[in-house]
Amino acid sequence: MELTTRLYENKIEHAYIGGYATSLLDQLRTTDDIDVIVDSSPQKTQELLMAERKSTCACHLRPPVNIMRLEGRLNISTKLETDLTGIKTQLKWITDRGMHIDSAGYPERPKTLSLDNVSGLYKNVESEQNDIRELLEQALEPHDLAAVLALVASSQA
Repeated sequence: MELTTRLYENKIEHAYIGGYATSLLDQLRTTDDIDVIVDSSPQKTQELLMAERKSTCACHLRPPVNIMRLEGRLNISTKLETDLTGIKTQLKWITDRGMHIDSAGYPERPKTLSLDNVSGLYKNVESEQNDIRELLEQALEPHDLAAVLALVASSQA
């Protein structure tokens, strides 16, 4: 956790995403990289990490990108089963702690688009993945669940 230590010491808020984040939630998942979102300029963070790094591993930093693409990734992914398992692990982690998804917490993306993606996921998961639907129903705030169900119903009409 040297990366977390360096970012914390420099007062840079951060969050892990992707396969590594899922592995932190107790799912056995192999990943070749660590994806992290930082609340700082990529250039500042890169300079800090490059100055302090002690190994020869690569350090890639990009400007923020949208991470709420569940349905799109679900439809085109060659790792469908792994992705669904990761989604389920994250939803279970949220619901086990009595938490809810903060669908308004992505300032880079309007909430309506995020709910569109969640409704697409809810609608398109296969019947054997019905537990994902149940977890979504528990993890979404009641007003967000109502919006998702309305979107699903309107797409089936």
